[in-house]
Amino acid sequence: MGLSPFRRSSAGSEPCNDPRNPDPTRFNLVDVREIGDVTVAYVTYPNCTTFDGRKLLVFDGHCKALLKVARVLDPHFLPNNKLVARLRPDEAGLRMLERITGGKA
Repeated sequence: MGLSPFRRSSAGSEPCNDPRNPDPTRFNLVDVREIGDVTVAYVTYPNCTTFDGRKLLVFDGHCKALLKVARVLDPHFLPNNKLVARLRPDEAGLRMLERITGGKA
């Protein structure tokens, strides 16, 4: 779900308690791999209900070491992160990952 480009900003308001939105401070890094020029992370967010909290994240460049020590991991596209794709954590997402990585995933 994430951020809507059509919604007004709610700066200064209470944090969103929507169970579809993951808490970026509560996550489990299940697997992380550097494939070609990208880093792929399979992450679960225990408080998130969308796809049972499972996320398949693709980052630009090699950042495996940084992800392994991260205390915050926001799966949304933000100006200050290297996230370039968020894929469905299912067969369709894995097929797309194969296309992104040229069959190396």
